[in-house]
Amino acid sequence: MANQNIGILSVILGVDTRQFERKLRRAKNDLESFAMYAKATGERMSRVGRKLSVAVTAPIVAAAAFSMREYMKFNQAMTESLAIMGNVSAVTTKQMEMLALTLSTKGVYSAEELARAYYFLASAGFNVEESMGMLPIVARFAQAGMFTLTHATSLLSDATKALGLYTGEAVVDQENMIRVSDVLVKANTLANASVAQFSEALTNRFAAALRVVNKDVEEGAAVLAAFAEQGRKGEEAGLAASIVLRDLQRAALKNSQAFKNYGITVFDAYGKVRNMADILEDIEVRFKGMSAEARKSTLMLLGFQERSQLNLLNLIGMSSRIREFEAELRNAAGTTQAVADKQMLSLQNRLKAVWHEVQKAAILFAEVLVPAIDKIAKKITQFAEWISSLTTEQKLWIAGIAAIAAAAGPLLVVLGSLVTVLSGVTAALGAIAGAGGLVLGGGTALAAMLPVIVVALAAVSAALILLTVHQVAYARAIDQTAEAQAIWEQILDTKQQQKQLTDLGNKLGSIEKRMEGLKEDSLTYKRLELERGKVLLSQEGQRILRLQKMRTELAATGKYNGYIEKSGADAANKYTEQKKAVTTLAA
Repeated sequence: MANQNIGILSVILGVDTRQFERKLRRAKNDLESFAMYAKATGERMSRVGRKLSVAVTAPIVAAAAFSMREYMKFNQAMTESLAIMGNVSAVTTKQMEMLALTLSTKGVYSAEELARAYYFLASAGFNVEESMGMLPIVARFAQAGMFTLTHATSLLSDATKALGLYTGEAVVDQENMIRVSDVLVKANTLANASVAQFSEALTNRFAAALRVVNKDVEEGAAVLAAFAEQGRKGEEAGLAASIVLRDLQRAALKNSQAFKNYGITVFDAYGKVRNMADILEDIEVRFKGMSAEARKSTLMLLGFQERSQLNLLNLIGMSSRIREFEAELRNAAGTTQAVADKQMLSLQNRLKAVWHEVQKAAILFAEVLVPAIDKIAKKITQFAEWISSLTTEQKLWIAGIAAIAAAAGPLLVVLGSLVTVLSGVTAALGAIAGAGGLVLGGGTALAAMLPVIVVALAAVSAALILLTVHQVAYARAIDQTAEAQAIWEQILDTKQQQKQLTDLGNKLGSIEKRMEGLKEDSLTYKRLELERGKVLLSQEGQRILRLQKMRTELAATGKYNGYIEKSGADAANKYTEQKKAVTTLAA
C-alpha cells in the first residue's frame, strides 16, 4: 500500500513539475524586463542624491551651523552686557545690535567684541544711549592704539571721568571722550610710549590729581610724554607725575619763604597752580650751574622728601619739551580717526572687515531661525513636563512605542535597497526554473533548494511597494509565480512533517545522553564526598587522642581543668557525627 502511494505521488509530482517550470519561465521573462528598469532607476536616483548632497545639502547645513554659531557668540555677549543695563526695550536692543554689527564691518573688531564693549561702558556708569554714542569712539581708540577693545573701553571711560569731563549730556560727553582719545593717540606719536601706556599712566591717580588743581588733559599728557623720554612709562609714570604735582603744592605752602627766596613760584596771583612747564623753568633757572650736591641740598631746604626729589629731578631740564608737547597736543583733534583710517589700509585689516561682513550676514540669517528654535525648545519643555507627570507604567508603554519607531529606520533602508538589487531576484528565479527537474528528481536536492525558493519568493513579495512604475508586467508575473508557489506548498507540507519527526527523535536522543551524563556525575560526586568524609573522620580521631594525652599530662601535674574535658567531649561528638555520614555515603 505504501509503495502504491509513493508511485501515485511520483506521477503527480512529475506532472506538476512540468507545469511549475512553464509558469516560472513566463514569470522570468517579465521580471527580467522590470528588474533592468528598476536597477537603472535606482542608480539614477542614487547619482542625483549624491550630487544634491554635495552641491546643495552639505553647503546649506554648513552655512546654517556657521550662522547659528556666530549668532550664539554675539547673542551671549549682548545678553551679558544688557544684564547690567536695567530694563532695555526690544527696539533699543535691536538698535544696539545693529550698531555693533555695522561697526564690525568698518574696523578690526568683531561684532562679538563690540557687543562685549557695552558691558564695560555700562560698568563705567554710562546709560544705554550714552553707551551707544561712545561705542564708535572707543572702537576707533582701541584700533588706533592697537590694544584690546575691552581694555581700551575701560581706560578711556575711566580717564574721561577721572578728569572731570563727564557732564551727563550725551553730546558733550562724546566730544570730551573724543578729545581725550585724540590727545592720548597724539602723545603716542610724540614720545616713546604706547597709547595704552599713556592711558594707564593717566588713570593711575594722575588724572584725578589734574582734576583737583583744574588742569586739562593736554598739559597732563605733556608731562607724561616728558617722563616717557626719561624711560618712565605706564602706571609708574602716572604715579610719579601725581607725586610731583602733590609735593610741589605741599612744599610751596609749607616753605613759602624758601620758595620766595629761591624765586620759585608755584601758585599764581589767584591761587591757581601755574603751568607745569613754568614751575619747572623757575627751578631750572635756580639750579643752573649747581652741582648735584647743591641741587639735592636745595630741594631738601625747599621741603621735598627723598622720593619726591627723584621724580622732580626727572623733569628738571624738560620744561621746553613739555611746552612743545603741550602745543602739539592742543592741536590733536582728529588724530584718532586719522590713525585708525590709515591702519585699515593694510590687507590684513581689510580682510578682517570682509570677514566681519560675512559674520554679520550669518548673524542676521540666524535671527530668522531663532523663533523656530524657540518654539521647538518650548515644545521640548512641555514634553519633558508631560513625561515627568506620567506614571511608571505609562513611561514603559511609551518606551515600547519608541523601540518600534527606532526599528522603522533600518526597515526602510532594507526596503529601499530592493530597488537596486531587484535584478538579483530575477536571476534567482531563473535558477529555480532551470533546476526544477533536479529538485523533483531526488529528495536530498529538494531539501537543499527549499530555503533558496523561500528567500526568493519573500524578496518578490517585499518588492510590492516598489513596483508601481511597472505595474502591468509585474502583476502578470506575480500571478504566475503564485501558481507555482501553490505547487511547492504541497511538497513543503510532506517534507515539513518528516523533518519534525526527525527533529523530535534527535531531541529525545539528546535528552537520554544528558541523563546518562548526570547519573555519572552523581556517582563521581558521591565518591568524592566519601573520601572527604574519611579524611575528616581520621582527623577527628587524631584530635581525640591528642586531647586524651594532654588530660593525662595535666592530671599528673595537678593542672587539669574543665576546658580540656569540654574540648574532648566536643571532639567525640564530631567524631560520632562524621562516622555516621561516612557510613551513609558508603551505603
